[in-house]
Amino acid sequence: MPPPILLIDCLTLWLNNHLYHHPEQDFSLLFQTFTQTLVASDADIFMVANEVGLGIIPMGELTRQFVDQAGWLNQAVAEVADNVTFVAAGLPMPLKRP
Repeated sequence: MPPPILLIDCLTLWLNNHLYHHPEQDFSLLFQTFTQTLVASDADIFMVANEVGLGIIPMGELTRQFVDQAGWLNQAVAEVADNVTFVAAGLPMPLKRP
């Protein structure tokens, strides 16, 4: 029997909700727990995240925190992922392959 498939769309919205509802939490611990859960899963997991760090970084403290945390979240997930693909203008660019 093939492994289950899980689609997580979208990591940046998930992060936004954590920043809004639990701004005081330790995000590095949250990301570590999340990635450990991903590694422990036997599912084929596909994740979608928005790239928020390629443009102008906003001046507001909360928006800067969001951009920083989104970058660190994407890095943490990419570290444990087998495949990472950046898509721009509908063109897939492989960043990591097994």
